[in-house]
Amino acid sequence: MILSATAVTAVGTDFFCCSARVGCIYDSINEQVPTQELSGYILDLSEFDQDLCYLSIGAMRNFEVTQKLARDIGVILKRKGFDFVIFGNLRLLTKDSENKTDFFNSSYSLIAEHTYRMIRGFEAAGIFPVISVSRGDDKNAYKSLIQKSGSMITFSYDDDSADIFFKENVFLSDKQNILSLAWEYPTETLSQNIMEVFKASIVLSGYRKDLPILIYRQPSYNDDKSVIYFSQKVKDLAEQAVQGKTSPSGNKFWNW
Repeated sequence: MILSATAVTAVGTDFFCCSARVGCIYDSINEQVPTQELSGYILDLSEFDQDLCYLSIGAMRNFEVTQKLARDIGVILKRKGFDFVIFGNLRLLTKDSENKTDFFNSSYSLIAEHTYRMIRGFEAAGIFPVISVSRGDDKNAYKSLIQKSGSMITFSYDDDSADIFFKENVFLSDKQNILSLAWEYPTETLSQNIMEVFKASIVLSGYRKDLPILIYRQPSYNDDKSVIYFSQKVKDLAEQAVQGKTSPSGNKFWNW
């Protein structure tokens, strides 16, 4: 396997399959993507909206919104010339987790369902889905996802048993995987579906009636009545939920 190629090119990081360079993997949708080679993208939800995150997705009850969101992101990636997307987080959210917005939630079954719906959404758009895995993943989340999807291609920064892994500053694969899909989806309504995520992830936490508070983009840690919301675009809806004028749309899917 070749490891001596230039680690980082002008537009991406080299990707080798069975010792042959086949393309690049990028961490930005704004890169110039050559059409004659495989191009992958490591999903950064904040590139599509600064408030969009896995935690906002994981707080929703509506899996259809998750699937439509992934489909619309996939449409944009397809138009920009990408072939596959690396995404997901199969670790459980805990009180001690760092960067909590990078996690779906604390339920392995819900993590698996949201990830599965994103797989289906990306596939509908003609973008090949690759699941990001790590040694810290929850085994039940992984098993549940396998049961739903049947099979999947994996990527890892810390586990070279994954189908694609990062080593010595390049992306490598020992397998001849097909990482592109021939079809495309004709339209997208991404802005609308991002708003649907924010509207569907307003969460009520706690039970004390005194001093209800609004919390922006962070799980709550105490018993005080609070409403968590993930975008300033829906702050008015969160305020209505705090005042009891409307019901919260999401659920507290973290276990503290």
